Amino acid sequence: QSEPSGAGGQRLRLDLDEKIAKWQEPDKARTKKALPTPDDRPSKRRGGKRARKYKEKFGMTETRKEVNRRTFADCIGEYGDDAMGSDMGMLG
Repeated sequence: QSEPSGAGGQRLRLDLDEKIAKWQEPDKARTKKALPTPDDRPSKRRGGKRARKYKEKFGMTETRKEVNRRTFADCIGEYGDDAMGSDMGMLG
């Protein structure tokens, strides 16, 4: 009613025809992406009862800690087991 020549209606019709034609086009083919390379380091374990129990089972015990400690106060000999690294550390 506002335009006696009907130009506004023709413009609207063209816009709608373009939109409908675009909707009917097939979707673009999706390209397959390669997966990223995995890290070589193991994943971090989360906390919890099970994880704590696992760490306790395979962790360092007090006895192993004592064996790994070195005594520097007493020097028994130059060519003993100490030189080869097979002593018992703080245990004896």
